[in-house]
Amino acid sequence: MLITKLEKNKSMKAEDKAEILKTLDILTNSITKLRDELKAVSSSGNVLKTNRSKAQVLWALTFVTTF
Repeated sequence: MLITKLEKNKSMKAEDKAEILKTLDILTNSITKLRDELKAVSSSGNVLKTNRSKAQVLWALTFVTTF
């Protein structure tokens, strides 16, 4: 959704573009961190970490869809 917004709005303000790119960067870093945590969880089998990671994924998805 954010990438489409960037592609379609060629006349978008520079500040708005910067904010979208910042959001995408934060989201990318969060996804990478979650992926690494999930790899660690799958090897250790720790249920608590799994629940925390699922909550973080849900938060990230909520954040993106409300932007």
